[in-house]
Amino acid sequence: MPYPVLKKSWQKCSLDIIANFTKINNNINLKNKISLCYRKYNDGFYVKSDKKINNIFEIAKYIGRYLARPAIAEYRITDITDSSVTFWYQKPDSPKKIFLTLPMTQFIGRLLAHIPPKNFKMIRRFGLYSRRYKNKKPKKIKLFKGKISWAERIFKTFKTNPLICPKCYSNLVLLEIFHIKYGVIFSKTGFS
Repeated sequence: MPYPVLKKSWQKCSLDIIANFTKINNNINLKNKISLCYRKYNDGFYVKSDKKINNIFEIAKYIGRYLARPAIAEYRITDITDSSVTFWYQKPDSPKKIFLTLPMTQFIGRLLAHIPPKNFKMIRRFGLYSRRYKNKKPKKIKLFKGKISWAERIFKTFKTNPLICPKCYSNLVLLEIFHIKYGVIFSKTGFS
């Protein structure tokens, strides 16, 4: 596929989509901008292409790399012609491959049905919500296996007992906790 043809084709397809929108809404401002785009970019729109692709299978691989998870894997497409695509699929209850040949436009239409709408957030299930934990979900989630005090947690993390003086090794008593932003958080005297 020659690079200049690719640039012109991309420009035509993109501007045709916008032109269809302007027919529906009768937006004269958009019509003027479309005309301006054809005049200003008479060589076509920029297309990033590192190499010229002349083989239809190479084009399919090239496009497939940019899809996060395609609706159909490349290896399942067995034949591509100018007018049709042949691919295979399997039913969940049968290991037998079923081959199907569709017209190119219908195949592309089915692929486009898998593209989510703009700003649609796709989140995979993970952690406790993953499918492998479907029947194994715990009834309660405990943050700690047993109740441990704040001093034990500090000792576990920093390997230093906060209730022993590091200089004289005498026992300390927690009287209050002061935070720069919030002030006194805890006070043993009750005056916080």
